[in-house]
Amino acid sequence: MWSVTLLTMETDLSHLMVPQELLGVILEAYYQPQFRYLKEAILRYPKAEGTFTLGDTFYTNKPLGYLTVPEAKLCLDQLACVAFGIWLEKGNFKDAKISFDTYLRLLENGKSHTRDFQMKFREQMRTSEPIKGQISLADLRTPIGKYVGFFDCAIGNGKNRGKLKYVLEL
Repeated sequence: MWSVTLLTMETDLSHLMVPQELLGVILEAYYQPQFRYLKEAILRYPKAEGTFTLGDTFYTNKPLGYLTVPEAKLCLDQLACVAFGIWLEKGNFKDAKISFDTYLRLLENGKSHTRDFQMKFREQMRTSEPIKGQISLADLRTPIGKYVGFFDCAIGNGKNRGKLKYVLEL
């Protein structure tokens, strides 16, 4: 079981470099190993930054060598997945009554996903180098039986911007 004290080695709970072990625990609950692109995450509620490492494009006959929409969505979804779980546990969401272990069980049962993703690419990003991405929670809604996070997001050097809607079904 994880707890807030295990989530950080820092005294300032507003800033967290997510430990590798914890990244692994969260991502293993939902993603196949070959699609775990998030390698590092830094959380500063309501914002999160991630570093992603991608291989060759997996769905084309010839490797493309640059980031496309499906990979961008997976990258930013993984960052939202990690941030959402930790922010729930740390009490950043008013009146949230869900433990981190419950969050992991919901992930394992496919109860979280990116419902909507839109991104405008203004610059091509090579996948041979690590790629940085950011999300910022713009709104959180709690309809009955759900948490819905609306994020502004960017990937690459910040010129590629979009929106992401992350849903957790209870």
